[in-house]
Amino acid sequence: MDVQGTIAERRWAIALGATLALGLGLRLHGILDLNIFHPQADYDGPPPNYVELELQIVPFLAALLYKIFGVHEIFGRLISAGFSLGTVTVVAYFARWMFSSRIAGIVAALAFAIYPGAFYYGRTYTPDTAMTFFVTAAVFASARWIVDDEARFGKRFWTAASLAAAAAGTPVLALVPWSLPRELVLVHVPAFDSGDPAAEDVNVVAASHASEVLCLFSRQLSERELGVFGRVAEFGRPMLFAHTIADNETAGERRRVVELAASYLKERNLGAARIFTVSAHEYAQALAQRLRVSLC
Repeated sequence: MDVQGTIAERRWAIALGATLALGLGLRLHGILDLNIFHPQADYDGPPPNYVELELQIVPFLAALLYKIFGVHEIFGRLISAGFSLGTVTVVAYFARWMFSSRIAGIVAALAFAIYPGAFYYGRTYTPDTAMTFFVTAAVFASARWIVDDEARFGKRFWTAASLAAAAAGTPVLALVPWSLPRELVLVHVPAFDSGDPAAEDVNVVAASHASEVLCLFSRQLSERELGVFGRVAEFGRPMLFAHTIADNETAGERRRVVELAASYLKERNLGAARIFTVSAHEYAQALAQRLRVSLC
């Protein structure tokens, strides 16, 4: 047997594969013109319009399929279904490990698979299924990390937890650089585009009982946002304003957003205790950095 020849042949195959991968990457670069960290939509005036808070995992995958096969709603639903079935799989392995029983794993997976809420929302075109998948995976990894005390499970936990936080669009409070008051109320106008005519009134009433209000706004303060914030200002509570779509914006761009917001608020005589920007992407980076520090 020609051992040296076999080794040389394998090395040649690996080199050829790497060359093909490089060639494919160069040929695909920019062909779809999509960037998961710069999601934009036709919203609130001229672009760029970054209108989402969470990391665009599900919409980005759907956009890729739209580019290739055309716009079909079913793609978004199938992606959500895929993440939901991924959660079923994680639950199966979690229960199998926890109870040391293959039957327990199948029963747990079956329970989640047929649970009405799980399969109903598991086919909706929303980021919730991706968030649920990563949260479940993070809980499983953390349990293995605690019991088995192996670093690989710690890495899996931080990866899944970071993706869950980014996919859910919830890290804004974790980034606020001061002690939050007990009765802080979030006022986020775009989140109330539910079609319910009473939604904004409910939002304003909740703000009326707060000791302090954190107002979330898009890149450009819209007339609707200013209108709702004006109603909230009548209660005389301290108002903080946060631009929540600051992923990958330069310092100059963020400064410009804050300056524009200050001018719009001044025109409406709306006092702002503070105006600042936050980034879900930087939050995920901070989690990763914290993991590296803890491992060291």
